[in-house]
Amino acid sequence: MSYKIIYCDGDSWTAGDIINPELEKQGIHFVNHKLNDDYRLPKVWPHKLGELLDTEIFNDALSGSSNDGIVRRVLHNARELLKDYKPNEICIIIGWTSPERKDFFFDDGNMKHWETLLPAELYQNQMNSEIEKFYNIYLKHFWNIEEFSNRYIEQNLLLHHYLKELKINHYFFNAFYESSGENFNGSLYEKYFKSKRRGLPDEFGKEYIDELKIVHGIMDELLFDEFQKIFKSNFLPLSFKKYCDVIEPTWSKRYTMNHPNERMHDEWSKYVYKQIFTKDGYFHEN
Repeated sequence: MSYKIIYCDGDSWTAGDIINPELEKQGIHFVNHKLNDDYRLPKVWPHKLGELLDTEIFNDALSGSSNDGIVRRVLHNARELLKDYKPNEICIIIGWTSPERKDFFFDDGNMKHWETLLPAELYQNQMNSEIEKFYNIYLKHFWNIEEFSNRYIEQNLLLHHYLKELKINHYFFNAFYESSGENFNGSLYEKYFKSKRRGLPDEFGKEYIDELKIVHGIMDELLFDEFQKIFKSNFLPLSFKKYCDVIEPTWSKRYTMNHPNERMHDEWSKYVYKQIFTKDGYFHEN
């Protein structure tokens, strides 16, 4: 199928995590700053996919994004795209981030915005001591696989059925998941990390099912079954991280500051192209 525009969303593995050195000299350190677009966007997989397909790309991924943020942007942008394109002219590709990340709407009377907590990093610079206290309480008592695995499944269900209702073809992949946590030697929550993973496995298989079964008792079985259908019908077979690990055995040759380097983005764009846009790919038209 020929599309007029491909909309991509995700975290830094789709947005890119690189800043023009000249902008940094000017004190600009925000990856998604408009002035950084010309430097950043050509180096990441959506732009490279657009070159392979000779198709317009709209990359609205945000470095450091949570899946909460991805959902908000896709819900809005899908409707906006329909103002200028027919549903069959649009393709949406979403790279889910690590599901532990969570957004809260911040309002202190002066500032209002969505604030993303990154609990898997254990420590995160906060705006003030009150927020720091809240973060530590959240990390200790409210950050758990029961919450974020259910939320991740619900996010998949929401976007899949929303886009299906709009008759927009869409595809998902997992960018990466956080490590098991045991590399954080001496952390305050080492006991937690040793008893549970912080994330979920890269691929849909026995390990993934076994991990979800840990919390299956509090998970709606019908929703879990629906999620498995989506995983089988709309997900790329491998995560971005898994694909990088498979094609390049040397860490330094595939990642820069724990993010795929430009060569890996180029390889991933070819993989996405093959899986979605060629007759030899994984998908049938959905």
